Amino acid sequence: MLLDCRCNSYCCTCYFSPMNEIELANHRRQRLADAVDAVSKGDRTAFGRRLGYRDGAFIRQMISGSRAISERTVYKIENLPGMRGWFAKEYSNARVKVGNNVESIEAKALNEIAARYAAIGDAAQRVVDLVLRRDDEPMPVWATRPLISAVDTAIAIAELSTEPQTELPKQARNLPKPARK
Repeated sequence: MLLDCRCNSYCCTCYFSPMNEIELANHRRQRLADAVDAVSKGDRTAFGRRLGYRDGAFIRQMISGSRAISERTVYKIENLPGMRGWFAKEYSNARVKVGNNVESIEAKALNEIAARYAAIGDAAQRVVDLVLRRDDEPMPVWATRPLISAVDTAIAIAELSTEPQTELPKQARNLPKPARK
């Protein structure tokens, strides 16, 4: 099982969700074939050259299933103009709801999420961008260390708040309460 942790799209909310590797491979093959049609009108050689390959042999092998579609290839395709989040689209059948208070992406309309993102201020958009940033993406120049630390702390607190209180270490449960003034 793989974990799909970041979606690379500003118009959706990402959740940790277990994925079936076979379904993921089939989804990637279908999205690759759609990308070839969208970018180069079905010309696999031209599409392969656009990604930096010598010819279209790699692309043909990936579509046929004899070669796996690597994260590097996905990254190259999603860096093409207009292809951001290409492989994250339409993969809802393998997503599952995690936890009892998490609303899945299928329940929300994408344009509602995009409208909410557009309505918030620039500072809030930057925080959302930091939260949705993938590990392989470079850190934005505007992201200061205190801001990164605050976002990481908020994520850690949110993860801790989903755990039952009994899982805290004994020392944390038995701390004396501060005196009120």
